[in-house]
Amino acid sequence: MAGKVAAYEAFSRACGRVWPVLFWLDSPVRECHLQTRLAEANTFVPLTTGTSQHADHFGLSPAEDAWWLRGRPEADRHTLADLAATVTWTERTWT
Repeated sequence: MAGKVAAYEAFSRACGRVWPVLFWLDSPVRECHLQTRLAEANTFVPLTTGTSQHADHFGLSPAEDAWWLRGRPEADRHTLADLAATVTWTERTWT
């Protein structure tokens, strides 16, 4: 999944907007592994993960504070509405 980041960067450049990329996984183990890989990504795209096990354990829906934003502590989870603040504009490029 971490390999897909370049495609999201290209999409953001082409449309002129940067949206967060959300990865919904089945387990916290996979999430921790992906967060480690995403931490290595040199990207301007906000990357975030969530898991069904975490959401189920805390009785959360994906709209609630179930999202772990790359580069932030795991305990600092965000809602989908919080992630809207990460949406930015970029210079549009046409190729």
